Amino acid sequence: MAGHPIGSFEPTQPQEDHQQAARSEAALAPSYVPNAVPAVVRLFYALLALTWTGWAMIGLVSGHMFFMVSRGGPVHFEGLAAMLFCAAVLLAAFQCVLPIIDHHDQRDNEAAYKRVRKTMAWVAVMVLVAALTFGCIPP
Repeated sequence: MAGHPIGSFEPTQPQEDHQQAARSEAALAPSYVPNAVPAVVRLFYALLALTWTGWAMIGLVSGHMFFMVSRGGPVHFEGLAAMLFCAAVLLAAFQCVLPIIDHHDQRDNEAAYKRVRKTMAWVAVMVLVAALTFGCIPP
């Protein structure tokens, strides 16, 4: 602080070696490259999400859902089981939309999107198991 009286509000500059160190750290830091999802993959995810959303909406309106799980025939859901199954399908559809959103989001947050997709997958599986449980209980 030589040359500056105590209490002075004159602007000061950092020392030259500090400025050089800051420049070299900035040059060594890897530059972030946003996630890029190919257009074909985005189109596939969009069509899948629209199909599943339509399927779930039909189930919500009608109160009935059919799920082909085996050669023995479909599982038929009604009432609460159908609503739970619709919720699981909507969660899966939103999971298809997340890579499209991530592609257009230029921020460095791919890890957050991955955590959200993983959490949504677990919740969808739990809701599907609940739907199968309620759907298989005889009235």
